[in-house]
Amino acid sequence: MEEQKELKCIDALNNLFTGRYGKDEYSTNGPKDSAVCIEKIDSKWAVYEKEKSSKNDYHDYDNVVEACLDMIARMAFGDDIVALKNEFLNAIVGIKTA
Repeated sequence: MEEQKELKCIDALNNLFTGRYGKDEYSTNGPKDSAVCIEKIDSKWAVYEKEKSSKNDYHDYDNVVEACLDMIARMAFGDDIVALKNEFLNAIVGIKTA
């Protein structure tokens, strides 16, 4: 059940980013050079900026929703961060976080 919730969050994040940002700017399935990345490592969710062999500004979270919100904030730049976060949260309504 938890994995299904996590997949729904990642799908909502991909849908939010598609058309707004280039696919080379982010990764929702692990490390990708010169991109903001999110991945599950053991039981935690990590968000970081990947440059060559380094994972910069690395933060890990206990749940996928918090990690997705961090990734949205990193990607939003001059966009309306609050509006993007609300759009994401509306897409995952019904998912309870731990």
